[in-house]
Amino acid sequence: MKKNLILTFAFSVLFSTMIAQENISNPGFELWNNSTPTDWSISLNGNILTEVLGVEVPIPISEAFGAQTTDAHSGNYALTLHPAVVGFSEVSMTFPGMGQLGSTQEFNLSSDFITSLTSGSYDISDADLAELHKIIAGGVPFTQSPSAIKVWIKFQPAEYSTDFVDITAFTSRWDASTNSYIEVASGELTISEAVNEYTQFTIPMELEDAASTCDTLRFVITVGSDESNVNSMCYVDDITFEYGNSINENESVDLYIYPNPTSDQLNIAPANTSIPYSIQIVDVNGKIIVESKDLISSSQINTSNLSNGIYFLKFNQNNQSTVKKVIIK
Repeated sequence: MKKNLILTFAFSVLFSTMIAQENISNPGFELWNNSTPTDWSISLNGNILTEVLGVEVPIPISEAFGAQTTDAHSGNYALTLHPAVVGFSEVSMTFPGMGQLGSTQEFNLSSDFITSLTSGSYDISDADLAELHKIIAGGVPFTQSPSAIKVWIKFQPAEYSTDFVDITAFTSRWDASTNSYIEVASGELTISEAVNEYTQFTIPMELEDAASTCDTLRFVITVGSDESNVNSMCYVDDITFEYGNSINENESVDLYIYPNPTSDQLNIAPANTSIPYSIQIVDVNGKIIVESKDLISSSQINTSNLSNGIYFLKFNQNNQSTVKKVIIK
């Protein structure tokens, strides 16, 4: 599908090459720099390289997919997104509208590439593939993987169009040992029907890695289809993050904790007692309650000051993590 082509290729290039609550700086689109919301990218800027009298000439292209609107769920402003025609004369196509967290780079795409997209042949050179990478925003710094992302949406597809809204979120962290990103958590939501009034949608985030810490959040909203219509309009406002349930139990490290449930003391007995380890106890809201580092052998945690309820023990040893549920009664 043309709608997913750019995202599919660029994200594949990108990915091959905690616990405290966190939010982005402009979740309600109240902050704007001229015609662009702060910390967001809503346009394509670059050049289409075309041959003129035997010489390759860059033709500047700048096309906005979105704008500020006063039709907001709350506050003064919201973001509108829509497909747009990118290119010129016969070297053009209608791209799905795209709004992304973070900044993009100026691209240089060949006219042959744009023509291939229009014809459906998808003949992509290595050079064009590298340029596609530039239109995907690098995201924003983020250290916590949420359990869910919520966003208020209103969607008005053009009459007779098959356009839809797709929202994709990734958290990741850089792994210096492999010189690549590790995907920590991801979530996706598709809205294929008209939404005439602002409605809150939830995007569950699924942990892909044992450790939930990350360093980057990427958030992409696209509006369009195989045959995108420039009259389709999506309104976006008030993005919020949920935590609590983002801490999932896993068994990547052999660990025994007892008694559980407990009231006064929790004993921690790792299988390997010769390697130092660290622990955190967090509540269901993601708040760190207890933290200890450089522990050796078995250890005990005083839980007499903790309120009754459910907590999570995060155990890290030799770059491997385990999360276990703890009940205080």
